[in-house]
Order: sequence, then C-alpha cells, then structure tokens
Amino acid sequence: MTHQVITHQAMDDQNSADPTTKRDTSQNRVRAFDFARGLAVLFMIMIHVLNSYGTSEVHESGIGIGLQAFIDWPSASVFVFVMGGLIVQASKGSLSAGLKRALGLFLLGYLLNFMRSSLPMWLSIQMGLVTYEQLGKYTPTSEFFVGDIFQFAGFAYAFCITIRHYLPDARYWLAAAVLIMFGSPYLWDLSVDWGASNEFFKLLWGDTSQGAVFPFFPWVTYCLAGMCFGQWLKRSQDHHGVFNKALLLAVVLMAIGAAIIWTNPEFHAPHHLRAGPGLLITISGYVLLWMFICQQVVVRVPPGRFLDTFYFWGKNVTAFYIIHWLLIGWGHMLVGANRLDTTSTLLSMVGVLVVSHFILKGWVAFSEAKNSKAKKAEVASRSTQTPA
Repeated sequence: MTHQVITHQAMDDQNSADPTTKRDTSQNRVRAFDFARGLAVLFMIMIHVLNSYGTSEVHESGIGIGLQAFIDWPSASVFVFVMGGLIVQASKGSLSAGLKRALGLFLLGYLLNFMRSSLPMWLSIQMGLVTYEQLGKYTPTSEFFVGDIFQFAGFAYAFCITIRHYLPDARYWLAAAVLIMFGSPYLWDLSVDWGASNEFFKLLWGDTSQGAVFPFFPWVTYCLAGMCFGQWLKRSQDHHGVFNKALLLAVVLMAIGAAIIWTNPEFHAPHHLRAGPGLLITISGYVLLWMFICQQVVVRVPPGRFLDTFYFWGKNVTAFYIIHWLLIGWGHMLVGANRLDTTSTLLSMVGVLVVSHFILKGWVAFSEAKNSKAKKAEVASRSTQTPA
C-alpha cells in the first residue's frame, strides 16, 4: 500500500476496450479502485478520530454507533481487497524486488508506530501530561509493537506476489482464500513459550487484546479475493459488465454468509477484525457491493474536482494514511485521549482531513519537483558524455 507518489493523469478512454470502466491507461489503473481506496481512507480517518478522541458517550451516541456500524468494519476490508486487485493489475516485476517492497511496508509499520504513538506518548509522560497509571496497559513500548495495517500489508503483499509468481492461475488463489477462510479459527491464539516468537505469531493470528489489529489469518482472505476480482477484470473485454455481475455475486455471498453465521454466531462472527468464515463471506459480498457502487459513481458522476480528490487520495494512499495518523497521534498531546464531545469530535474529523489533504498536496508537489530535477540532471549528464 508505497513510497511512490503518482501524479494525476488524464483519462484515455479511446485506448480502452470498454470506455465505461474509466481506466487510466497510462498507469494501467482502474479508476474504481482509486475511488474505492480514496473513500476507504476517508472513512478510516473518521473512525480513527472517533476512536482516538471521542468520549464513551460519543461512541454510544447515534452518530457513534452509526459510524461504527456502516463505516468501521467495511472500510479496511475494501482497502485490502483493492490492494489484491492492484497486485494483479500491475505489471509483473521481479519477485525479489516485490519482496523487498513487502519488507519496506512491514518496517514502515513500526516506524509509524514509533512516530505516531510511542514518541508522543513518551513525551507526554515526561511533560507530565499523562501518567503511567492513567495509561493503564498502554505504554510507549506496547504501542511500538502493535501489529497494524502496514505490518499486515507487508506479510500479505509478500504472500500474494509469491503465489501469483508460482501459481498464476486464479483458481489457486480462490482455493487458498477458501482454505484460509475456514482454517483460520483453528489457528487463533496458538502460542509457544519462546520469548519474542509470540510477537511474530500474534501478527499471524493474534487479536486486538494482544496488539494485533489486522492478523494475517484471516485478513489475507480479502487480498486473495481482490486478486481474483482483478484477474476477472483483466481478462474481460466488458469491464463494466464485470462490475454489474459483481453486484449479483455480492447479494449471493451476503445471503450465504448470513445463513452460515446463523448456524453458529459465536464461531462465525466473533469480531469483524478477526472474523469467522460466515462473517468473512458476508463482508466479502459487502466489499463487492462497494466496488459496484464505486464503479457507478465513477461512470455516472461527471469528471471534476470531486472525483479528482478521491483519485488523488487513492493514488497516494500510503502517504495520506501516514500523515493523518501523525496528526492524530501528536494531537493527543493537545486534547488528550477520548475526551472530546460529539461536536468537537466531528470538527476534529474535518480538521484532520483538511490538514492531511493539504500536507499531502505539498508532499506530492515536493516529490514531483525533486523527481523532475533528478531527471533533468540525468539528461544533462548523458548529453555531456562523449560517445565511445
């Protein structure tokens, strides 16, 4: 999900077999993917601000319950699903280069943990803004070792590009998704008495109480499902038709998932961050519904600033994600944790979004200028070389 900053490109529908897909041919991207990621990161900001700043009364209010019910659990799932789709849409590079990128994502997760949580928490303690007693089980050290989206993304990216490299048939990806979907509950909470090894295992199948927000099992299921969808799109000449068929598939999956959950709710739907097979199927259907809706928006809404903003967020989602978390993390030193009322929490959502957007624009402009300068220097260097 990354250090690259991709500028907005003009659309070239004439080069696409299906112009309604709104594909950015210059980057071989499906616009619905970028819009979905931009929308997902918007929802993530709202939820992260709510969870970080809102009081318990805000969480229990109608607004808080509504945000958590309709925005919280699907947004990250869509994000991971699109990650899988983009893996397939992107041209194949070397496996070693992909694995290095996966390692970079994994390490970026711990760097973000330190910058957004451990450091401001430690400074707050030193400045007397908070005490260890008030923090309870949370410490600068525990916050550093939280397994969040980047740690998961590193694992998932490495796994998915490896399976794509050695097993290019999407039927294997689907089989792996089903196997992980139904096998994950039997791995949960396994541990060994070997010191730091449990820090590794929690990333694979831990839960939030252990500091694993997005455990590999079962979250990689969404990434594999996204790969299957991306392959479906890639091989079809009627991309818009694929999204329409996805709507029917979404309804079927949600119905099947709901029926499975009904047989044993405690096993199939313990929590959306560590879902059982029934809930995984249900959420997968909901994600496909989201993708259908995003495609309809991309097709039906005239090009303009509205869509361009979401495309911009979606294409630069890694930088945007980091920026908003740094603002929220350091904001704790100003407003504390879970102390804002409903109005203040909603205003904070708007504030974090707006400030993050403009910082991102500045970062993109700086990166583009730096890259342009480097290219000009390279061209000048080549032009001064005397041919052998």
